[in-house]
Amino acid sequence: MNKRKRQYLTKLAEKIQQGSITDEETIFFDKWYNGLSKKELNIDSQYAKNKNQLKRRIFRRIQNDIKSTEKVPAFFHWKKLAIAASLVLGTILGSLYFYLHDDHSINDPQPIIVAGKNNAILTLADGSKINLSEAANGLISHTANVDIIKTSSGSIQYKSQTSSSNKPTAYNTIEAPAGGKWSLTLPDGTQVWLNSSSSITYPTQFSATERKVKIKGEAFFDVAHNKKAPFIVSSGQQLIRVLGTEFNVEAYEEDAVAKTTLLKGAVAIESGNKTVKLVPGEQAKWNGKEIVKEVVDTEAAIAWKEGYFKFNENIESILTKISRWYNVEIIYLSKPDPATTFSGKIARDRNLNSVLKMLEYDGNIHFQIQGRRVIVKK
Repeated sequence: MNKRKRQYLTKLAEKIQQGSITDEETIFFDKWYNGLSKKELNIDSQYAKNKNQLKRRIFRRIQNDIKSTEKVPAFFHWKKLAIAASLVLGTILGSLYFYLHDDHSINDPQPIIVAGKNNAILTLADGSKINLSEAANGLISHTANVDIIKTSSGSIQYKSQTSSSNKPTAYNTIEAPAGGKWSLTLPDGTQVWLNSSSSITYPTQFSATERKVKIKGEAFFDVAHNKKAPFIVSSGQQLIRVLGTEFNVEAYEEDAVAKTTLLKGAVAIESGNKTVKLVPGEQAKWNGKEIVKEVVDTEAAIAWKEGYFKFNENIESILTKISRWYNVEIIYLSKPDPATTFSGKIARDRNLNSVLKMLEYDGNIHFQIQGRRVIVKK
C-alpha cells in the first residue's frame, strides 16, 4: 500500500468514527476492505464460528498492511492505528461472517441506496398538486387571498393578504413520502417538521378561536403562542391541545402505539373521556385504550429532526424507521430476537449500506439488498 492511499484510508477511518464520511468516500472505503477481505485475508470457514479468533486474525492483518510499505510517521500514533483498524474490522467482520454462511458474495455488486431528502407533495383545496421539491423558490400559489411561498431553505410559508373570515375554510395537505421530509410555517407562525411517510392537513387561515390540524405519521411542532386560540393536533383518535410549546408526535397508522413527547411548555392528550397532561421531558403513549406517560430521553424522540437516528430499541423497530427513511421494503427470512436491542447514534445522511453494516456487526444479524428490498436473515 502506498503512502498516499494509506493516509487517505486512515482519514476515512477517522471520518467513520466522527460520523462525517460522505457517500462517495464510503463507496471507496467499502471497495477497499471488500477487496482486502477476499483477496488477502484467506479466511477459513471454521473461523467464522469463532468470532474472537477471526477478530484477532483480521486485526493483525490490518495492522501489518497499514504499516507494511513504509515507516509510520511520528504524528501517526498507534492509538489512532488501533481505532482505524477496529473500525475497518467491524465492517469486515460482519461482511465476512455473512459471506462464509451464505451463497451471497460480499464482492457481488450491492446497489448503493442513499438517504432520504427534502421531498413532498402539496395538495391545494381545489385538489391540484404541486411537487414541492421541484417547485422554484418564491410564490407557488395564490388562492383565497393567501400567498404560498417556497423559501430558499426549502420550507413553505403562508402569508394572508386580507382577512377572509366570511369565506369557507380552505384546507391544504402536505405529504412527505417514504424517503422524504419537509418543513413548513403555518398561517399563525407555527413551525412544523414532517418526517418520512407523514402528512399534515391544515386550513390556509385559522379561526380566531381555534387552530386545528390533522397529522398522519410523525411531526415536530414549535407552536406560536396564542392564548385566545388553542392549537389542536388530531392524530387517529387522540387530540393534543396546547397554547404554545414544542413537542413531537409519532402516530403512524401501522404502529400499535402513538407517542407524544414534550420538550417545552405544556400539552394535554385527550382520547374519549381521558385526559393526560405532560410536563417537559415526559412522553404519553396511547395504545387505543389507555394513555400512559413516562419520563423519556427527549433527544432520541427528535433525533430525526436534527439529522440523525438515536436508537435504544430492538432491531425490528429500528428497521421500521429505516424502511421509511430509505424507502425500502423489509423482508424477514428470520425474525430477530425482540429482546436483542441496539443502542447508538447514526447520521441520517449516510447511505443505507453503511447503516446496515453497523447493525449487522452489533446485532448478530445479516442483510442483503435486492433492489429496494432488504432481506433480513441470521
